[in-house]
Amino acid sequence: MEPGDDHEIECGPDEELKLVFIKTPYLPDDKVDL
Repeated sequence: MEPGDDHEIECGPDEELKLVFIKTPYLPDDKVDL
């Protein structure tokens, strides 16, 4: 296992969250808090 793979797994969920925020910028603050 290369260190690059481990880094990718660590940044996986974070990148997904960023994509969700970019795709849904119209969500209310209540949903963002959740």
